[in-house]
Amino acid sequence: MRTFIALEFPPATHTQLADATQRLRTYLRSQRAPDCLRWAGLPNAHLTLRFLGDTTPVQAQLLADALAVIAQHQPPFELMLGHIGAFPNVRQPRVLWLGVAGDMALLHALHSAVEQRVTHAGFRAETRPFSPHITLARANQRASRADLRRIGQLVQEYTEIIAQPQMSCFQVNELVHMESQLQRGGAVHTPLGRFQFGASTKA
Repeated sequence: MRTFIALEFPPATHTQLADATQRLRTYLRSQRAPDCLRWAGLPNAHLTLRFLGDTTPVQAQLLADALAVIAQHQPPFELMLGHIGAFPNVRQPRVLWLGVAGDMALLHALHSAVEQRVTHAGFRAETRPFSPHITLARANQRASRADLRRIGQLVQEYTEIIAQPQMSCFQVNELVHMESQLQRGGAVHTPLGRFQFGASTKA
């Protein structure tokens, strides 16, 4: 099975995320942006701490034990949705994303603890820096460099010209180990375990 470790959002944050995505899509359409973006399924939106990929049952149990220990010593903290960005950069955006703000020191410390435990469970160490984000859209493979450049220009204009509403904070109080199954309609995510901060595991 393919799995990942994530933070989930409360309903109010999902609503804010949907509104932010719709505002961006509406602006891009109004500016006749190239039709080369595949928008992410927002019901599945989450903040990935670590993508694991293929995970054996033995590794899943090791992770459950490790994540329970991390969660027991982790205080709750607050985050909020942040600014719009792009990978690899806004000049040739292949991925559009929304960042997060708030207690970033605690978020990065949590990620470091998870990363350490993940490698102990037999997963390869992640060499890329942690860049917390929620994926909004991906460019199609057929998108030309000119298409991407135009999308990037419009995203920059949008962030500079359009006033964005203040996002409300949400509390992070658990880790979730998720299984991801690719189906015809898209990825289906099933929680394998939830690990409440300051408490023991709950199924």
